[in-house]
Amino acid sequence: LFPAGSYLITDTIRISGSYLAIEGISNGSVSINFKPVDGINNKACFKFGAAAEAISNSIRNLRFYSSSNISAVMNVEKHAVIADKQSNFLAENLFINGWRGTSSSVGVYIQGSNTTTVKNSYINADRPIVIGSGSDSVYQTCQSVNLNNLFLIVNNLNSNNLTASCVTVEDKMTLYDFVVDGYQRWMFGKHGLYFQSNGGGTGGATYNMAINNVYRTNAATDTGYMIYLDNSTQIINPKISDCFCDDTANGILIVSAQQASIKNTTCYVGYKKALYTDNTVTDLLLEGFGTQATNSASMGGLTKRWAMYANSETIAIPSNAFYTSNATLYDYTLKDIFIDQRFRLARTVSGAGNISTARGPSILAVTDTAAGRFVTINSGDMNTTASGSIFIIKDETGGAAANPITIVPGTGTIDGNANITINSNYGYVSVYTVENNLFIWSHSGTSIG
Repeated sequence: LFPAGSYLITDTIRISGSYLAIEGISNGSVSINFKPVDGINNKACFKFGAAAEAISNSIRNLRFYSSSNISAVMNVEKHAVIADKQSNFLAENLFINGWRGTSSSVGVYIQGSNTTTVKNSYINADRPIVIGSGSDSVYQTCQSVNLNNLFLIVNNLNSNNLTASCVTVEDKMTLYDFVVDGYQRWMFGKHGLYFQSNGGGTGGATYNMAINNVYRTNAATDTGYMIYLDNSTQIINPKISDCFCDDTANGILIVSAQQASIKNTTCYVGYKKALYTDNTVTDLLLEGFGTQATNSASMGGLTKRWAMYANSETIAIPSNAFYTSNATLYDYTLKDIFIDQRFRLARTVSGAGNISTARGPSILAVTDTAAGRFVTINSGDMNTTASGSIFIIKDETGGAAANPITIVPGTGTIDGNANITINSNYGYVSVYTVENNLFIWSHSGTSIG
């Protein structure tokens, strides 16, 4: 138990037993200044670890500072707390500020530990929290890790601010029951949570990740993501809920996953990606997922160009799943779509003129037949990537008998013909695209040729 006061530590304090607690007498009353004097990298101020797994150790109520204004110290990689091969480990009420050194200094380093909790803490470091393998590289799994009520800041005084993440899961790691909850504020750095594993570890697939209540702002580069999940050996049942990302970064990247869900989450990403996924993801549930463009003059939100890439096996879309501003959803291949309540298609009206599709509208309404009208399905809607697009053309005025409406493909044919004409009042035709041609799905009051 540290009495109130300030303490200078010049070498690692090692805790190798079990059932041990390192504590300040009260929260905020004990300050630790770590100043390693030998210039050796990878030093820890407090290191919990031994040859075998230790049980029920804890550290709490301490304020950490490093002598970052001294070049000999600033150029040394150092870690405030290392939990190496621990079980039932607790780090609580820690204030770690300005923790810098070789761009790789870590606030709390969890190494091959199980049932580990980091809570109620402020961590400003080159890399605030890192989850990796045990010091002997044998323990490449972490089970039941809980990050609760954390304010994490990637130190923005080093160049690593453009590459580091608030929470980093190292390569080849496997996680079981990883939970982020409570309040979470993550600032600066490239990514909020970064987990990319190229396989080769001992643990296999990751199971049961739950990431909740993250408020991600002030990313150092717009190439990063609030949450980046990519494990080549699969992530089973990752759940993301009640998160927010501002327009300084992309939203969520999730690949190589099964039974994934994103709920009640907003990515205010402007021209960047709200959600990136691919055909390695199966069974993806989106519910209350919102995104908003920052410029009404450009496409934002859920579009293939800016926000969403997917080819998932099953996507279940409950009501009010997507909220977009000035956005369209297209070039999005889905299988087995389940829709709760109603599904609305975009509608474009002709007015006193012709219509030419512009990648997006599905209902093309002719609302003025004072003269004959032409509806052109642009070639951009009829290429290989747009196959399966559906367009409904309708005479809404009841004047097509006198002034017909001619539907013309931008390329190719319609059922092998050059065009199709609506020449009966209130007639309609619905067509779908297959590569560079149109095919009639249904029609009434038309003639072909």
